Amino acid sequence: MKFYLIFILIPFFSFAQKADPFSIELRPRVIDNAKVIVNIEITNHLNRPIDYLEGFFI
Repeated sequence: MKFYLIFILIPFFSFAQKADPFSIELRPRVIDNAKVIVNIEITNHLNRPIDYLEGFFI
């Protein structure tokens, strides 16, 4: 019986999570043909506050 219960509950747990917790949009701007400024917009879809954010560009 427990074996069948596991197979019934697994699909519920796999579909319960959102596909993308964040959406990130990058907008580069060229200033005076000399500098490039990159605006980064991060949208949080988790409805929980973000305490720490870390990243880098390559």
